[in-house]
Amino acid sequence: MTDPINAIKRWRWINRNTASGKRRGYLWATTQEEAFAQLRQQHIIITHLYPAPLNTLEKIRSRITQQDITHLTRQLATMLSAGLTIPDALSLLSSQSKKPAMQVLLRNIHHQITHGSSVAESFESATSAFQTIYIRLIRAGETSGQLDKTFEQLARYQERKEHIRAKSVKAAIYPCIVMISAILLTCLMLTTIIPKFELMFRQFDASLPWFTCLVLSLSHQLQNHICLLLIITLLIITSLRLLCRHVAICRLMAEKFITGLPVFGKLFTETALIRSCRTLASCYHCGIPVLECIQNAQHVAGLICYEHAFARVIQQVSGGTPLYTALRQTQSFPELMIQMVMVGEESDNLDNMLGRVADHYESRIDQMVDHLGQLTEPLIILLLGVIVGGLIIAMYLPLFNLMAVVG
Repeated sequence: MTDPINAIKRWRWINRNTASGKRRGYLWATTQEEAFAQLRQQHIIITHLYPAPLNTLEKIRSRITQQDITHLTRQLATMLSAGLTIPDALSLLSSQSKKPAMQVLLRNIHHQITHGSSVAESFESATSAFQTIYIRLIRAGETSGQLDKTFEQLARYQERKEHIRAKSVKAAIYPCIVMISAILLTCLMLTTIIPKFELMFRQFDASLPWFTCLVLSLSHQLQNHICLLLIITLLIITSLRLLCRHVAICRLMAEKFITGLPVFGKLFTETALIRSCRTLASCYHCGIPVLECIQNAQHVAGLICYEHAFARVIQQVSGGTPLYTALRQTQSFPELMIQMVMVGEESDNLDNMLGRVADHYESRIDQMVDHLGQLTEPLIILLLGVIVGGLIIAMYLPLFNLMAVVG
């Protein structure tokens, strides 16, 4: 499958003569044949066409992100509700897009639809940026003949998902920045300021307190082995990430550690619950069968405990058990969600009830993030004070002892 995120290339062309007077330029395409086709459409006769590799910054800028997908979905939903057809909407968005990868993506989808492929197939084969649930919702909307409503539902789903992601990042980014700053400040003091004090202590040739000796020893180790320490740190971080990503038991251990943390554990757990509820609601609203809805929720949960719980729910629901009963028997889901699902099943309004559950937990996440910022700020300031204060005390203790002896 051609994926514009990875396969898009920049091509440099040089021409003999054109009506526009251009002599050379750049264009974006996934293959040389596509580049030639674009030039023919512009009536440009070329003498040379060759790849012009992107630098690292250009590669980052050209990538299609989930924010781009959310923005695209909202634009498509608006255009379809205004009466435009899918091909017309894609053609218009392609001409207006400023990101080359997005232009290629939209052209590919437009080409496949106009040549007989279904909308779902065209989106699925165009790029891996569209997640499985995205394609399944489009397929359900296409089958029911309500593609405009499906894209509106998809747009709301993507926007709420981005909102939760932004909240989670906001909760974690401030403590991470301050902790990194504290580590860098400590290293700076140990490698630049502490050695100057050590020279002064040697001149007096006096015995040093144990705390000062400990700090001086850390300073020596850091100065002599800083490159080795950096390499070891990077190796440990990389190894842990790979283990948590590819080894189930390591991922489970990391998950238990994170979910067991005060405040942060509840934040991760409820975020996973929101994703699952929002996915269930969106899929059910678009007419996807219940079992497939649960499979989609299992896929996006992100926590092993919920993935296993949804697997048990699928087994029970496929055997005829009501959804709320299957959820309760797993003993993994909050009672509020179970009660709302029960009401939704009895009133045939399951998507609305699940949406309300997601809204409830989203409001809790918002409050939690705000309180987390208020709670972590004084703790981080205290931590910085202890680190800096401890280093200062370690350096001034010998001076105090020396003044006491002289006095």
